[in-house]
Amino acid sequence: MSRIRKNGARSATLVAVTLGLVLLLGVASASSPPRAVAEIDTSFTFGMVGDQGADPNAQAVMTAIGTKKLDFFQNAGDLAYAQISTPAWCALVKSKIKVPFLIVAGNHESREVSHFSAIEDYVLPGCLPNPLGAALKESPYIDQQPAGTTNYAKEYYYDFPATTPLARVIVLSPNENWNLNGKVAYDYSKGSNHYQWVSDSIDDAKAHGEWVFVVFHEPYINAGGHGNQPQPSHDLFNLLVQKKTDLIMSGHDHNYQRSKQFALTSTCTDIVADIFNAACVTHKGTTKDPYIAGAGPVALVAGMGGGDQYPIIPTDPDFGYFQTTMGKGAPNFSFGFLQFSVTQTGITGTFVDATQGGFTDSFTIKGSPPPATVVTPSDTPTPSATASATSSASPSATASPQVKVASTVSGSVPVT
Repeated sequence: MSRIRKNGARSATLVAVTLGLVLLLGVASASSPPRAVAEIDTSFTFGMVGDQGADPNAQAVMTAIGTKKLDFFQNAGDLAYAQISTPAWCALVKSKIKVPFLIVAGNHESREVSHFSAIEDYVLPGCLPNPLGAALKESPYIDQQPAGTTNYAKEYYYDFPATTPLARVIVLSPNENWNLNGKVAYDYSKGSNHYQWVSDSIDDAKAHGEWVFVVFHEPYINAGGHGNQPQPSHDLFNLLVQKKTDLIMSGHDHNYQRSKQFALTSTCTDIVADIFNAACVTHKGTTKDPYIAGAGPVALVAGMGGGDQYPIIPTDPDFGYFQTTMGKGAPNFSFGFLQFSVTQTGITGTFVDATQGGFTDSFTIKGSPPPATVVTPSDTPTPSATASATSSASPSATASPQVKVASTVSGSVPVT
């Protein structure tokens, strides 16, 4: 009997210890955030290009996109060019690209060009609707005649990764026409609803310690043969420089252009298209004068998705703002796209040559976005109608010190 009692007591003790460990582990796991999310979401990779179409060059670019391990792809406008039907183009994209494919209207999807399909046809179910669902935040300002029902592919933003964001991508539509009976473009002049929505969206992202990337089809600063759109985008571009966004990405001109880093200073209080002011350049993006995180945006024109080649115009005053370019007539002209790797401590951009033309370019912005703003309940600001309608809750991030890095260019046209 004594042996039985001793064994029973030992068993009871083991059970109690085991239960205690289980309870402790349960409490720890319930009170601690999942480590897997934080560990996985420390970086992401995405691609970007505009001006695609469906010809062999466009399909070569799509095939190249499909071979890369991307988390998503952001188109910069001008989609099928009526080379094939809109449903057929959507099917072509989905057959080659298996990651979320986000779009924005170019001039060929606006109602300015009546013989092409409007952007509303591309966002229909079964074609290329919003691939991110509720994670994508549309602007509430839908200025269109007849009235529209969505701002996806016109004016929206999303944070990525959704759970622990590193960056916010803001997608806009300056100079695109949404009116069947005359010109009605979204107004991005200072003080307008659209301007304020952009400003609030940038501030919200920066308050959460995120990089900020802005995408729209028609570039404001442009040394290509297609020209720029100075009036609709002047205030918008200067806002993006003033707020020190990180990347401004466009298409429209069917070539490649990477700018120096822009900044507003005491001797550059306003950047005006077609008027070069060297004081508006803070860093050139070279080995000796590298891009610095938080110093200002780098503007990229990436219209090599497959559309006809357009030249670079060296006599254009805006040419001085670009560090490297590639356009029609270049011996190494290549169709391709930009691939970005984003971490909390840097951004790397690489041109991916899809047609073996020989052009290469890569650059790095190393450092971190400004640290997240810690807001206590006692000083939490009351959100405006604009901010409350569009902002999303993003966890804070801790930034590391900013450092300088080099960029490398090969087979390109450097600008001194």
